[in-house]
Amino acid sequence: MSDDSIQLRVLDQIRWEPGVDCSQIGVTVRDGIVTLRGVVETFVEKAKALKATKRTRGVKGVENKLEVELGESQLLGDNDTAERLQHIFRWNVAIPDKGIKIDVANGHVTLTGEVDWDYQREAAEKMVWLVGSVRQVTNHIRLKDNAIAADVAVDITAALKRQARLDADDIAVSVQGSTVVLSGTVKSATDRRVVEKSVWSAPGVKTIVNKLTVTDREPAVLFPLAG
Repeated sequence: MSDDSIQLRVLDQIRWEPGVDCSQIGVTVRDGIVTLRGVVETFVEKAKALKATKRTRGVKGVENKLEVELGESQLLGDNDTAERLQHIFRWNVAIPDKGIKIDVANGHVTLTGEVDWDYQREAAEKMVWLVGSVRQVTNHIRLKDNAIAADVAVDITAALKRQARLDADDIAVSVQGSTVVLSGTVKSATDRRVVEKSVWSAPGVKTIVNKLTVTDREPAVLFPLAG
């Protein structure tokens, strides 16, 4: 795939991304390596533009040189940022706010504490990025040492078989303490992520070793060109 083709795909992928104003984002490509330049209003936009670029077919690497120019309403001090995050956590039923500690230094948010489920750890990090003054997030939230069920491998395999897009017969699940090891094959990188996300739903799982091999390329996703 030529650099020009990749450039068009990246531009369309960023344009397709909700919450990203691509009007001031420039894209250059050399040997499959994409460089993003320009200005966005929030660090969330910068992160979204990067993710959209990474998942574009043909992209081998990304250099994110986007600059963030915060509006006056987003220029919060560290104390105000921490207070706003505590308020967000308190009203989000997916996040056990009493088990999470928030530290903010120069816009860098560090999360510590313990939760029961991986989705709670993930939800906490996503909520942090909703505050425009946040520049960086370090997620040190740990999963509690809950006992893992003896038949959890059977339950995980059954859960995978219920997913229409997966061929669970090609996936092997083994459990070593609180670690789940996945091996076998899946048809796409998307399926690989789906399997891993399903495993995180099992109680007691603290670590996943994903050894699944992708056998086929994912189909190209084409987006209409602007203009």
